[in-house]
Amino acid sequence: MENGPHEGTIEGRYGALVRHSSDIITLLAADGTVLYQIPAIRRILGHDPAARVGVNIFTRPLVHPDDLATKRRFLADALGRPGETVAATFRLHHADSSWRTIEALGVNFLDDPAVGGIVATYRDVTAARRREAHQRFLAEAGTLLAESLDYERTLVLVARLSLPLLADWCAIDLADEGDGVRRVAVAHADPAKEGALREMSRRYPPAADDPSPVREVVRSGRALFYPAITAAQAAALVRDDEHARLARLVGFAAGMVVPLQARGDERRERATRQPYPGADGTVVDGRGWNGASSRR
Repeated sequence: MENGPHEGTIEGRYGALVRHSSDIITLLAADGTVLYQIPAIRRILGHDPAARVGVNIFTRPLVHPDDLATKRRFLADALGRPGETVAATFRLHHADSSWRTIEALGVNFLDDPAVGGIVATYRDVTAARRREAHQRFLAEAGTLLAESLDYERTLVLVARLSLPLLADWCAIDLADEGDGVRRVAVAHADPAKEGALREMSRRYPPAADDPSPVREVVRSGRALFYPAITAAQAAALVRDDEHARLARLVGFAAGMVVPLQARGDERRERATRQPYPGADGTVVDGRGWNGASSRR
């Protein structure tokens, strides 16, 4: 389906701003039918702009099912406050099957003959939200590590703190004197899977000759990010069929291995999520949160 008669009006009014916008701009009818969709939706969410025209956003929604009520309130607020800017945050579906966090602004121009609809602007803030969550976790974890004398109990709290913002599951390994590593805490966002995680940690702790990412981070002191763990990488991380079975139960699709340091001791934190937010496959080095020194 081609963009409707509103295309010429909007393109003519906003020109290059609309064509090259870094945000998604959608013109909606009062009932939520898409009257016009700028091309940026293809670049940002992977959807064909022409295919969205004529679609009602509530009968064929891109919004996450849990956020549908928020999207309805967003449209209702715009209808009830003509000419005013209304705002909302919700998740929209990407063509790659992921969900993106969106900050939306809407203005009701239904009575403006030059527009004749509600102009909704959507900005993808997924990466920014994930960075904020990551930094918030490191700050709070650093505070816990710096203030507590009972560090092993504190590390259990740190493992829980990472869930579910940064990870589906987390295991914390303490680097002992020399090159030793001792697992001191595990936690899973899904209580039904925590037993398998504990069993995997008990039966397959990091070994001195283990070529795992944990050992690599202990040696280098630098964080590792895995935006997607391939089948070959997963096979290299497990030691036998039972280890592989437990890993599948726990979940092993993406991950990060991060060294944390407090009071001069390296507390190595390993967190794995599906998927890890914002992971880009690079090794990074950062320092300094709330008096605790961290490499992330």
